[in-house]
Amino acid sequence: MKFEIPRPQIPPCAWQRPIGLGWDRPYTARKNDDGVWHGMPLGGLGAGCIGRSHNGNFNLWHLDGGEHIFHSLPACQFSIYEEVEGEKPKVYALSTQSPSDGNLSRWAWYPEGGGTYHALYPRSWFKYEGIFRSEIICEQFSPIWAGCYQESSYPVAIFDWTIHNPSDRPIALSIMLTWQNVVGWFANANKTQEDYQPKWRDSTGNFNQWIQDHHRIGCLFNRVRLYDELQEGEGQMAIASIINPAVEAFYTARWNPEGDGGDVWDYFAMDGSLPDLQNETPASPGEQIAAAMASRFTIRPGRTRKIPFILAWDFPVTEFAEGVTYFRRHSDFFARTGNNAWTMVRTALKHGDVWKEKIEAWQKPICDRDIPNGFKMALFNELYLLADGGTLWTAATEMDPVGQFAIWESLDSRFYESLPQRLYGSFATLRLFPRLEKAVLEAFARAIPIEDGEGEKIRKIAGETPRDLGISKEHPWIKTNANPQTNPDCASLFILQVYRDYMLAGATDTEFLWECWSAIAFTLAYENKCKEAENRNEKLWEVGLKSAIAIGEILLENPPLNPDLQTPHYPDDLKNLLDTYRAWLEKMPVIESDRSGMMPEYLYYQLLGFLDESDRNNLQTSLKTLAENYSLQFREVDNNDDSPSSEIHTSRTLAFSAALLLAGMKEESMAIAEKWIEQIYENGLQFRTPKVLLAEGTFQESHAVGGLTIWAIYEVLSKMKI
Repeated sequence: MKFEIPRPQIPPCAWQRPIGLGWDRPYTARKNDDGVWHGMPLGGLGAGCIGRSHNGNFNLWHLDGGEHIFHSLPACQFSIYEEVEGEKPKVYALSTQSPSDGNLSRWAWYPEGGGTYHALYPRSWFKYEGIFRSEIICEQFSPIWAGCYQESSYPVAIFDWTIHNPSDRPIALSIMLTWQNVVGWFANANKTQEDYQPKWRDSTGNFNQWIQDHHRIGCLFNRVRLYDELQEGEGQMAIASIINPAVEAFYTARWNPEGDGGDVWDYFAMDGSLPDLQNETPASPGEQIAAAMASRFTIRPGRTRKIPFILAWDFPVTEFAEGVTYFRRHSDFFARTGNNAWTMVRTALKHGDVWKEKIEAWQKPICDRDIPNGFKMALFNELYLLADGGTLWTAATEMDPVGQFAIWESLDSRFYESLPQRLYGSFATLRLFPRLEKAVLEAFARAIPIEDGEGEKIRKIAGETPRDLGISKEHPWIKTNANPQTNPDCASLFILQVYRDYMLAGATDTEFLWECWSAIAFTLAYENKCKEAENRNEKLWEVGLKSAIAIGEILLENPPLNPDLQTPHYPDDLKNLLDTYRAWLEKMPVIESDRSGMMPEYLYYQLLGFLDESDRNNLQTSLKTLAENYSLQFREVDNNDDSPSSEIHTSRTLAFSAALLLAGMKEESMAIAEKWIEQIYENGLQFRTPKVLLAEGTFQESHAVGGLTIWAIYEVLSKMKI
């Protein structure tokens, strides 16, 4: 009885697009518009990520925390040689876009539409059809799944190639992976300048090392280091695969990615081989170098073969303002030397199948639910921002046992963990990585007592809740409130998110509430006296006070395990504070219930149980009216400033959908969510979700946190067991 290798089963709900097919009329933006060629990012949370588009190019490089580089490197590429017995070989580099600068002119580029790209984050697939005789699927993923606080930080990508021979003749097939040495490129070249200047294309001192390690083969990309202490951007990359008696391995350890490419392509196109050349000479100033490896094997008729390729990188130091450095989270599990790319290769080859099983086990219950496939697709694919959003995840400390975590508001507004935006976007982190979510709010709690600046240059007042946790060019978590736009509702936004996290994460973590309580009391006292109070959202102030009272009542029943967190005269001082907050509530003017139907904030009223029966009925009536008049037919209507359909705010639209669902209007809720999903995934906005869509076919602020609000809808689905 022969053992048959199973072929990948692509979930029906995965997003799909013909390989290399663009859009005739995609959404565009006037600022920071990289175009439609975006695919699922690869790499762990906070470890930096690399995006591979559905045209086959590796073109997004978020390897320096908080910085964005979008630039295709054609030499970073997979290629395939196929020879069916008795026929002329077929050879293609698997990108449908040839280099615009004329480099690699000897290479043959893959035809547009020769198969389909599928994505269900953190997995994606290239299914190549109609060009080769073989049936070829490349499944690519990184080890990210819910509740995983170790592997989800790994800077590694796995490419599992499955090749099936449906013919009656043997097929010789070779897979080549070429990669440019980019070590050292992802750091600021001039820290004295306001604008970020990456060391892009600065390859001086880079060198490549071919490695054969038992059944593992590959190339290690290194750089001559000038300092004893590891600097930002220093470290290693590696590409690797396996070898066995049935697989031949070939390599060229050093070639010129800016020439015609013949030094590797001529060999590969001839018979799928490479000339096996070692060369560890460091790159001279202005020189670029790359490496190539190929695995060749024969597939008998009717048989299937599977072979993995690994891409790993180890850049453990991230720097913000000059001299402000942190180790990244993955350095908690690998030595902090920047010399661990090959260790990561070994780890990925050993555990890759188990990682995939864990991802599948996490995704399957959702994929099997009786909800629209488009919703399932977007639910997972919008999680791309957890890796792609300029993500920071530091090594653990005694104060932060899972490290500090942060994602930006958007590509255009790179403020970390903006409270108004994370009001809805943070549902994803809460659902999937609750310890990271709580770590973010604990960072806000620590920031509230801090004063920053003085006189007219004061940036943050002691007691003020910061709007954000800072920017990457300064010192995130310490130097907060980077956005100059004031928001008088931040205290309420902070408090209600603390209470939400406690309630929705099991209502058991009272130590988390104690960690935040002194900051809650401090900021409420400040906000009650604040001159800008008249500008605040009274509904939010009300829900913030109600959340604070609910938290205080829980703490009265649960003294802290850490005595340092206990208030000086517990419980009497805590009781007095609660009496004060209740008195503030009683003095508030009556707010018409139906007004809350005009804003998605009321979602929190329902989730946190702050609505009485009368309010609930009034709210449902208002929601029904809003839902009936809600239109997302943007591309088919005239842009009218008075029209409610002149623009879509992603977070508020999805929050409104969640609120409708919670009010029992599932059909209306799903209709709105599905229309938003259609606007994103059928108009070239995949994996760069905008903050706002405009009726004339433009957008504002891509790579925005608002897309994660779709997890608020799923939270309601789960809460109501729909």
